[in-house]
Amino acid sequence: MTENVSRPATGARRPCLIVNPRSGGGIAGRFRIAERARAFGAQVLVIDHCLPEDLATVARRAVDDGADLLGVAGGDGTQALVAEVAAASGLPFMVIPAGTRNHFAMDLGLDREDPSAALEALRDGVELAKALIDAVGEQGARGRHLMAFFGCLYYAANRPGEAANLREEDFTLPEEGWGEVLLSTSTPRVGSGWTDTGESFDTRGLKRARKATRPVPIPPVLVRLVREHIKEFGTAEDGRLFRAAQGGGLLSKEYGEIWKAARLAVLTESEAASPLADVPYSLRHAGVSLWLESGVSPAEVARRAGHSIAVLFRFYAKAIHRNQQRSNEQIERALEAADGE
Repeated sequence: MTENVSRPATGARRPCLIVNPRSGGGIAGRFRIAERARAFGAQVLVIDHCLPEDLATVARRAVDDGADLLGVAGGDGTQALVAEVAAASGLPFMVIPAGTRNHFAMDLGLDREDPSAALEALRDGVELAKALIDAVGEQGARGRHLMAFFGCLYYAANRPGEAANLREEDFTLPEEGWGEVLLSTSTPRVGSGWTDTGESFDTRGLKRARKATRPVPIPPVLVRLVREHIKEFGTAEDGRLFRAAQGGGLLSKEYGEIWKAARLAVLTESEAASPLADVPYSLRHAGVSLWLESGVSPAEVARRAGHSIAVLFRFYAKAIHRNQQRSNEQIERALEAADGE
């Protein structure tokens, strides 16, 4: 068994791919699966058939060493052995169809003609979000107008209705370093017959409490996006940053169309046909997941996102579990260091 030692840089912090070089008559080699996986930052374990070793043991060892995603480039038999370990460990499992028949991959709808396409699952989530937001800015003047809007969904985990109602006064935008956005209202489109004013938008308090406000720290990249937006587009008469092409409240249909165009510009054909980042709200989910994966406490993530702790644990259980595992490992290292003194 040979392995690379490059540092992973993917959305999964420590993905591990096990490669069977003999499967399918050497498909993994022909499509340079190991090389391409390493380029994505994955640890790659290539099965050495001269030194037989139980694959389940290899997979469990990878998990013990900190792998947070398991993948296999091989046939159905190889896939099944490692999939059991991934399931038992609560880890995501990646299938690279590099066998002869690839029934498992066929059931999943994967491209069996180009096994390397499945490696897109290793794409860095942060890089993908940035690429999508950049692609929004390339969709003409309306796209440029909405870059900061989509940035708020990802970097501040705003709901679209919250971001649509943001005003310049809601932001603290220093020239350097972190800023802050103070969320107080949301404007979901509900139809003029359902509002008190007869307008198509109902301005409401935050989801969890009508009179609540929620200060959310924002990273320098979002500070720059908002500052640049204000410089180029100014604000509406009421101070709102984002508005429809003809003025008035920002329409979900309008920003949805820009999002679709950005997806087609960034994603591969197979990715675009999948649920990957299929709606703008996906950016908020990705932002919350990033906070959890970065080690921010669940309580603080729930506060920033405007979730209850119960909702956070329901929808982000896997990320929270990995966060807890890292915390446990840190505590264990501290205890071991104390025992060694």
